Amino acid sequence: MSNKGDTGGQPAATTTISTIAVHAGDSQIIVTVLKCGELVKLQLTETNPNLLEIGSNQDETKKLLDEHQQLLIKLKVIISLEIQ
Repeated sequence: MSNKGDTGGQPAATTTISTIAVHAGDSQIIVTVLKCGELVKLQLTETNPNLLEIGSNQDETKKLLDEHQQLLIKLKVIISLEIQ
């Protein structure tokens, strides 16, 4: 994928459009919305706890899965509002 656009063959500058923080329970994700030429990209900036965390027992694992699902739902809503 090229990011050269209409800049005379030079790479297009990347600009931060916004930073979005989403919380659910004890979990949080931070996503940066970047614009590079005509492309809009999402960059996962930070997660707490780590998205790969599986929990130390079944109850903790279920809690993490539920919170991750809530985070994704909230993020989808926010991103759809950002794009409009």
